[in-house]
Amino acid sequence: MASTAKIRLRPNKIGFGFIALSIAMLLAAINYGNNLVFFISFLLLALMGNSAWQTRRHLKSCQIQLLNPPARFDGEIGMLPVQIESSINNPSILARAGEAEPLTLNLSAGRTELVELALRPMPRGRYATPDVILSTRYPIGLWTAETRWVSLAHWQWIYPKPAGEAPLPTNVLPAHAENADVSLQSGDDQFDHLRAYVSGDALSRIAFKHYARSGQMVTQHWQSSEAIHDEIILDYSQL
Repeated sequence: MASTAKIRLRPNKIGFGFIALSIAMLLAAINYGNNLVFFISFLLLALMGNSAWQTRRHLKSCQIQLLNPPARFDGEIGMLPVQIESSINNPSILARAGEAEPLTLNLSAGRTELVELALRPMPRGRYATPDVILSTRYPIGLWTAETRWVSLAHWQWIYPKPAGEAPLPTNVLPAHAENADVSLQSGDDQFDHLRAYVSGDALSRIAFKHYARSGQMVTQHWQSSEAIHDEIILDYSQL
């Protein structure tokens, strides 16, 4: 899920030069009363205004959807998968994630493109996915339109890089542990028993104190307090 801010539209260096030239010609036309220069000045200003509208229109036609970035080791360049759709042909859209290098896209009308944007190397930890920034100078390069898409529910996981070859951690349990009880202890649960550790058991349930004393890896099992029923036995023979 992502939300977008308003489109920012500003003239670039070429656009500022174009505006300065148009104003200079307009002042010259006023000074000398030359109708031809008046016509050229207003034509340039009209072209500038139409270019601004076209640039904003092309960027506004883009819609994106952020996907979960795959986990990676620290120091590695990551990839952020993004689905981009445009309602009109967009031959020159720049897309980047945060401060990473931009990617130039050529979008066709009505087609959804799946692209991968580079993510800068980061130290280990959990980080919010950086904002995705779209910009364009199309069609004649006088204006720059830019919009920022903010990630609302995506995180990137970066793990410590191992000394040897090791795969990235996953949230999928091994096949032999599918039936293992890996539920977490709640505040109202009662301790039930210990059993030998099985690969795939939650780390939070390992009895580390027992391991420190005996060297045996065991896991704690808890019983919900809702499953515990108190029984009162009355011996009428004693009455």
